[in-house]
Amino acid sequence: MTAKQAIINECRWCNNSLEFRGCVSESCELNNIEIRSSVKRIKAHCLTCVPSQSYQGVESCDGQVANFDDGRICPLHPFRFGKNPNRKPRKPQKLSEAFLKARQALLSQNKHW
Repeated sequence: MTAKQAIINECRWCNNSLEFRGCVSESCELNNIEIRSSVKRIKAHCLTCVPSQSYQGVESCDGQVANFDDGRICPLHPFRFGKNPNRKPRKPQKLSEAFLKARQALLSQNKHW
């Protein structure tokens, strides 16, 4: 599930409607258009959701939705740190042999630094 799909699922549950077409809430961080990234909106929302409203509270969140005993897991939970868990890590960039030799030559010329 993508961050945008998770937001839509959460909004559908919050509005109690499968035909969710948009929300008019001004207090919900998922609606904050000033935050452009979906995962950053989720992070801001999670900070308002946990009782302590702190990073430690978000970190200790188990995904169980408060005040409900139906066993529902929050769809935003994997994105709560503002990072996309589905994204592959970047590969380290390898420097070419020619570049390394040229850099070494420049460094050896400027030993007076």
